Amino acid sequence: MQSNSREQCLTVNAGSGQHRLAAWREALGATATIEIDAAIVATFEGEFRTRVIGPLMAVRLCSDTFRFIRSEDMASQIQRDNVFINLCESGRMVGTSNGRQVSVGPGEVILSRHGGTQNLAIQDATWFGLILPMEFVDAQMRWTRGHEGKVFGAATTEAVLLGHLMRAMLELPDPISDRDAKRMVALTIAHLTACFGAPAPNAGTGKKARCVDAVAIRRFLAQHIGDRQLGPEIVCKRFSLSRSSLYRMFNDSGGIQAMILAMRLRAVHRDIASGRFPDQPLSGIAERRGVTDIRSFRRVFVKEFGYTPSDLRTRSAHDPSLTDWSHAEATADIERWFQS
Repeated sequence: MQSNSREQCLTVNAGSGQHRLAAWREALGATATIEIDAAIVATFEGEFRTRVIGPLMAVRLCSDTFRFIRSEDMASQIQRDNVFINLCESGRMVGTSNGRQVSVGPGEVILSRHGGTQNLAIQDATWFGLILPMEFVDAQMRWTRGHEGKVFGAATTEAVLLGHLMRAMLELPDPISDRDAKRMVALTIAHLTACFGAPAPNAGTGKKARCVDAVAIRRFLAQHIGDRQLGPEIVCKRFSLSRSSLYRMFNDSGGIQAMILAMRLRAVHRDIASGRFPDQPLSGIAERRGVTDIRSFRRVFVKEFGYTPSDLRTRSAHDPSLTDWSHAEATADIERWFQS
């Protein structure tokens, strides 16, 4: 079994301005509101690479100028908080981060939090990122509010060490073994401790284990979402958990059953929107993704997305931003990471 998902890459370099904006918003929309100036949207280009290793996600983004905005209202609705460590390789990131005025140039590193506000102009920039669940961070280092929006200069030890770590994560073979994935997580922990202080008192205890288990369970669900038998019993058996432990772990997400249903609905949505199954009944597409209650499928789909499956099929026939299958695959990992 591999501990990491395969690397994903989303490229935006063709189509109308509306298509390019929709594609870039889908790539980054789980973390913020994305705006592109009307003067450049028709020629906007960007590439977004992601790599999941254990409980970590490494990213590399290269694009023309756009604005990245997370309002107080959006930040307040974040259920699963994450820490973002971003290294600017070229270009500049200018604006406010967690209430601080910032200007991040080549070689500099900025820290932020998913649950914090952002209003940044990403100016023709290439940058690397490391995204870590807050539970994981709390178990490894002394994270404080003082870290939020903090910028480390290009010559600092923190920027140099973390820059090498983020580049290495995206240069590893794809996929890597379970053993190598665990070694990479251990190396990340060592970097966090070296850069940000001694581990918290509960480092290495059950809190860390629960975080890692939760990420592994989400990945297991995604990999087996088409199995109609997938449910609490299978998950408990696979991860040696009691039902009560499993339910407590995902209580904040509405429960394990609700999570499985939501993941199935999003998978069905991607399949319909991709246009890959134009002649297959919508019920058959749903069954392919493990949906067993076909009679209520339409109702729960409408509740989740605000429109019917047939409406989506009709709309996707006229919207190229919905039918790019490679685009859908690339954004699926990002969506699962932030919203599952």
